Amino acid sequence: MTGRTWRSSTTVHAAPEHVIDVLTDPEACARWSPIPFSVDTDGAARLRPGTVTRVSGGLLGARVRFHLHTLTADPGSLRLHARGPIDIHVDYRLTRTRAGCHLDARVSVPAPHAPFGRLLARATEMLLARGTLEETVDRIAHEAELAADAGEGS
Repeated sequence: MTGRTWRSSTTVHAAPEHVIDVLTDPEACARWSPIPFSVDTDGAARLRPGTVTRVSGGLLGARVRFHLHTLTADPGSLRLHARGPIDIHVDYRLTRTRAGCHLDARVSVPAPHAPFGRLLARATEMLLARGTLEETVDRIAHEAELAADAGEGS
């Protein structure tokens, strides 16, 4: 099995700052994530560059744990590397537009070596192949637009 990459993009009717807030807030992430998970934040309220956050969730009926490395988190991008039974590289790029911003998401799953990792990678690839990334990007956009609307009304 070789590693694969999936992409999805959308226009978000919210500023990049609102989108980054939604992407780095663990509570907001729980609302848009396609897989339920729990976060051990150790008191940190947000994902910040240079931090490692422990996350766990269920996949294939098994509890899986990851160390989520936040590589960058600014109004232009969020890059993450999840290390666990499989590696997952996530890259969100934001470009300001008149309507708000353009969100481009890319998820890569390198080929794992261990048998359980290959099984998890295959399950993850199946989720991504059936449109999970597109659904997730739409949820992120919706969440950011709600946050932007709430911020304008206060």
